[in-house]
Amino acid sequence: MELRVTCHADIDPSAIAGATEIKVYTAWPTTPGCRIAASFPATVTTFSFDFPASLELAYVKATDADGKTVYGAYAPINDGRMHIGTTARGSRADEPTGGSHYQIYTYDLTSNGALGTFLTDEDYNRDFWKKLGLWTPVENVKDDFTPPDGIDTETVHELWSGTHESGNWDAAYALSGTTEKFSSNPTNHFKVTVSGSLTDPSTDGTFILQYQTDPNDEWYGFGEMSTGNCVIEKDNAQFSASLELHQDDVAKLRDYPLAIKGTNITFNKVQLQGLAYEQPGIIGNPDASIDPDKIHTAWSDNDGWDLGGWGNNLSLSGMFGNVNSNNIELTISALVINPDAGQHMFSVQRGDNSDIFGSGNIVIKEGAFSLTTHINEDRLRDMMQPGTKIAGNNVKIKSISYKENPYRHKTKGGKANLSEVFRLYGLTTSPGVSDMESYRTHALSPYNDYDMTGYSAHDLISLVGSKSGVFHEEVDKTTNQCNLMRFKDQLRPDAGVDYELKEAGEVSLDYFFGCASTFNSFGYFYYSDEEASLHDTDPDQFAETILRKPKFILIYRAFPHSNILIQQEAGGSWRPLTDLATIGDDNIVQSGDDEGKDKSDNWQHCGEFTRMVDQAETEVENGQAPADRNNQYPRFRSANYRLVYFRPDQFEADGVTLRPGQQGSYIFPAGTHVAFFVINGGQYALQKDGSAGFQIDHTRISFSRPLLNKYLGNVYNAHGHSHSSATSPSTNIPGPNAQDPWTPFVTYAWGGDIIMGVEDYFARTNDGVNGSDHDMNDMLFRVKGKFVKDRDELNPNKPVGQNWIIACEDLGGTYDFDFNDVVFGVTHIAGESKATVTALASGGTLPVYLESRFRQATHSSSKVETVDGITYYTLTPEGTNDGEFHSWWGSDRPHSSIINASGWNGPGKSIEIEVDENFTLSDMSTVPGAPGANDANMGGFRVRVYRNGQDYNVISAPTQDASEAGYEAPQMFLVPHTWKWPRERQFIRDVYTGFNDWQSEWWKLPDGPAGSNIIRHNWVPGTLTGK
Repeated sequence: MELRVTCHADIDPSAIAGATEIKVYTAWPTTPGCRIAASFPATVTTFSFDFPASLELAYVKATDADGKTVYGAYAPINDGRMHIGTTARGSRADEPTGGSHYQIYTYDLTSNGALGTFLTDEDYNRDFWKKLGLWTPVENVKDDFTPPDGIDTETVHELWSGTHESGNWDAAYALSGTTEKFSSNPTNHFKVTVSGSLTDPSTDGTFILQYQTDPNDEWYGFGEMSTGNCVIEKDNAQFSASLELHQDDVAKLRDYPLAIKGTNITFNKVQLQGLAYEQPGIIGNPDASIDPDKIHTAWSDNDGWDLGGWGNNLSLSGMFGNVNSNNIELTISALVINPDAGQHMFSVQRGDNSDIFGSGNIVIKEGAFSLTTHINEDRLRDMMQPGTKIAGNNVKIKSISYKENPYRHKTKGGKANLSEVFRLYGLTTSPGVSDMESYRTHALSPYNDYDMTGYSAHDLISLVGSKSGVFHEEVDKTTNQCNLMRFKDQLRPDAGVDYELKEAGEVSLDYFFGCASTFNSFGYFYYSDEEASLHDTDPDQFAETILRKPKFILIYRAFPHSNILIQQEAGGSWRPLTDLATIGDDNIVQSGDDEGKDKSDNWQHCGEFTRMVDQAETEVENGQAPADRNNQYPRFRSANYRLVYFRPDQFEADGVTLRPGQQGSYIFPAGTHVAFFVINGGQYALQKDGSAGFQIDHTRISFSRPLLNKYLGNVYNAHGHSHSSATSPSTNIPGPNAQDPWTPFVTYAWGGDIIMGVEDYFARTNDGVNGSDHDMNDMLFRVKGKFVKDRDELNPNKPVGQNWIIACEDLGGTYDFDFNDVVFGVTHIAGESKATVTALASGGTLPVYLESRFRQATHSSSKVETVDGITYYTLTPEGTNDGEFHSWWGSDRPHSSIINASGWNGPGKSIEIEVDENFTLSDMSTVPGAPGANDANMGGFRVRVYRNGQDYNVISAPTQDASEAGYEAPQMFLVPHTWKWPRERQFIRDVYTGFNDWQSEWWKLPDGPAGSNIIRHNWVPGTLTGK
């Protein structure tokens, strides 16, 4: 029932040049459940191998003498034929104009306004930049500021006096003539003193200051001040309470009347006094004494504040009016109301409902929790504005407190320009590029025909799948560890990433997966082996030498959607997942912490490729989509880019400035080291040419050689940082002494390919903003070239030989027809000289012997018989009763015992047989499922049955006319190793309804009335791994 595929000599020599071995797999070799179908020397021009009929694609990999991959791609199988190299990859001559494989030139981006600064006055890099003459000290500065003339801080004005008894928050009481009082004093800082009494001294009273926006609406024509509620505690018969009004409130009260509102309050007097002018834009008091250990309670309630279902917001107005610092550590304590009722989340919001923290809704776990986060000056300013609040669902807020950090003064110095350190070039396809718009037009575009068949979402499960992927998305939710920390011993990120060429040749990148929300740019640089050796002998000289090297942007548009193509269904068209060739303002955040990110489709683009992989993983896990259908999942095509080399004589005397019109070469000299960099938001920032809200500074450009990052000031705590799962999984906690060089690049072997993983986001949080999850999968490349150094193999799936099950009936009739009398597995890799046979079930009670046309590898068979010139060997594992099949589970097992037909108790013995190069298990017909042409079908196995001490029957593969043997139906068939045979005396047609009609793939679905009566074995077949 399985198809034999023949591969002919349609092999592109350039595709497998340098290869010594070709292997054929049932899937990408790193895919769980992948099997090796064939293994042959690369010198062959044609070979044959068994392959499941359900698979329409085979993965072909060619490796060199060192075991490194020189070719790897899927090849379609059509009518039993497969072509290697000629259809899987496109010809470079077919590449579209603008591709990355034409004559390549450069455009100098060094003067682009996007290039910003880096740090020079840190403890860990100060001496370095002093030697290079780029150091300036960091100095605190104060803006030159003179307050307005005529400020009166002495006079106390009476705004109103009388008696006004407030009820239960009824209409506010507007005071007349207040706008003139506020306007007559040019200060922006006032004190309002409210005097009165409690209407009922036995209970608390509360009042609030407002401003009247509509004199005709006594109920809703009022706006809130930032002072918040003022509570007068009970037993205070008389009170006098003072509240400070700051810049924004004062501006409103120069236009609108002041109003008072309260409950259980009898107002008697309202007074106004000017205070010292506050410098505009200043948060807090820079000259105040701050105790960083003191905990300030902004709000608390023993009963808590139930946020309801986003409908009962907790106002933050006035809670932070007494903060002296301009940055604080905020702590919000809360608890989940009902752990079983939907999601538990909250958000700190501005008056327009936008999120202040910038990370969206904060999803929390069950029970009580406490969230502490850093609030920088910008966020603190937002939280002091009217209308700020906490909104949420199924959460009760218990308290809000904060600690004040030392005031952060404005500084100058301590920085230098990146353009003073290195030149930045963009690779182009035109020699005449003279401006940014022309560069964007002629920047290298992806070459997507490098692998025309592509790969599937299923192939990526073990790499990035959320459940089983080694480099799954985000932080591990069990340990709160990032992938960088989880695999630091294998990845050795401190050593950085570069690739040294073993011999002169090309270097290319195959961009095959990404999960990024930022429009990045990606580039490379190179240096000699002599220069590379300085890293260990003279680190400062190494850093200076390599930092000075010109940097080349290889991929200007490095967003995954701009590079990777997708085919949603078999035979469908290939297209970008989303058309993002041109950045549109509707898709891009234009300001704030997230400027330059893709916000379209409600921020869904970032995880689209990941979600496809996760969907495939879930379908396989749930049995909804069998893993042996590698053509039914969405497929991807990678983007290939070839790196370009410029000779030393193509530069000016300074060694870093390219002479005009220079054309690069794809051939790098032997011994060249190639390293890389990523610019977070590079495409966006360079296009804006200095008009963006940020520049490319030391936090946004990250190199694969960590020492460069350290000297530029891009640092983090390599071994002391952690991540928080209480908020966004991208939130990281830097830890103390964050002075380790940032390591955003890792490299490793994956199924023989060299993989480079890139973290495109920031090394750590900066004033509570940004911060990375360090999952190292934001950009994944296959790095191609002949390199000196091997990488550690991290793929946990080691493909083994392809496996099959042969099931037999022993009586030659239709007694119980359960096909569990003799069941054995066969493991074989086409091209190998051995196959492994394993006993799986023996449900009959007659003596039976398994015979093969091929002798066993270890010792002589107990019986040898020649029939019509064909020799058959009785397979006789050691420790059996002359090979009687029941005794494959032990010599003490009599032939009357029923084994693995009522339940699964493990396989029996295995034995190797020596096979010839033409050994095959499948039939010889081109029609799947048709009877074989001779008795070599199904590997030439047969079963000899004895009854009453006499040779009774021989079961073999069906001939072209099975009725000639006197059978009512075939007594032996071949199925994939995942097949589950029926229990004892369960008619096979009652278990598999498609059996009688020999329907295609009938073995997959036990859909009959007895479909549950199967043996659910867990045989993990095969130990053969190829030569």
